[in-house]
Amino acid sequence: MKNIVRAIPLFLIFMWFAYFSPYFGPDHSKKNEEPATKQTRQVDPTGTNMTVLPTNGFAQYIGKDFSVLENEFGQPDRVDETAYGYQSYIYAKDPQHYLQVGVKEHKVVTIYALGTALDVAPFQMDMYLDDLYSIITIVPEVAFKYEQNNYQLELTEEDMNYLPLVCFENESYAALEIDSQTNQVVSLRYFDKETLLRVAPYDVSGLNQLEALPTIDAEEWKKIDESNRKQTMEIFNVIRQRAQLPEFTTTEAIDLICKMYQQQIFHESPKEADLKQQLTDLFTEHQIKAQRFSYFVESIKPDAPSVVDKVLRTSAYHQQLFDPQLNHFSIHFLEDNIFGLFVQSE
Repeated sequence: MKNIVRAIPLFLIFMWFAYFSPYFGPDHSKKNEEPATKQTRQVDPTGTNMTVLPTNGFAQYIGKDFSVLENEFGQPDRVDETAYGYQSYIYAKDPQHYLQVGVKEHKVVTIYALGTALDVAPFQMDMYLDDLYSIITIVPEVAFKYEQNNYQLELTEEDMNYLPLVCFENESYAALEIDSQTNQVVSLRYFDKETLLRVAPYDVSGLNQLEALPTIDAEEWKKIDESNRKQTMEIFNVIRQRAQLPEFTTTEAIDLICKMYQQQIFHESPKEADLKQQLTDLFTEHQIKAQRFSYFVESIKPDAPSVVDKVLRTSAYHQQLFDPQLNHFSIHFLEDNIFGLFVQSE
């Protein structure tokens, strides 16, 4: 009996410890918790909840007289012609401030901002896509009225990933160009409504309602083609510099081959094997010691930023653009037919 009495306090102590030990012992409650999830893209499938942002950054210049922007950035380095009814004022001397400003009847209608030192608030150059999702909701459809007509832009899954569209309170828009490999913002392109409808690569419903642009004659196309060639080379080199890669250069011989062959391709459509052999023969003929070369052939809108967007979206082209061994590049336009040639040579 005495043994039983003595055991009772020990039993009570044991039960007390067993009951309360979870509160005093190590906390294992978080062992099986899921790790914090990566922020996912906010998509509004109806397109009705498009984020409308305060008019900051370059959006504030859209629709204003060019003199307002000129007072801030000075005179452009040159003025290029385009196929879309406006002139492109180019600021190209400083890669960190590389800028293209589309001007029509003295008004700013579009801006292509590429330099990393430019103010593109509320965004930032090299901003990651995950951070972008905290600012905007991606929508697959954008609808608005322009000159009493209704238009609807449709974004594909690829568009939403690599060229999402945002709207500002002044009814301007911006397409954010995203590098398909790094998921970082490369550039922003701002538009008024008309220029967005004409230039942006999205599918547009109601486009036939838009007034047709004047016909461009052959001499004007030559100027536009040359402007697009020069701009593409500049933009590629700004992007290469940002990645700490050497700039592309070109030679008269490589330019000549590119131009000659670009015209031939779109008239004869040679097979790829024949194309490679013919290019190899041309390099030999012009005494170019090409250790390696690659190229791209596209029919897209005759506009340098559109070509850059295509290259950044396409894995094979992207690899060529960022290949440190490819040291020469040439590109030629024949309206909307484009031939780009990358060369590694001694």
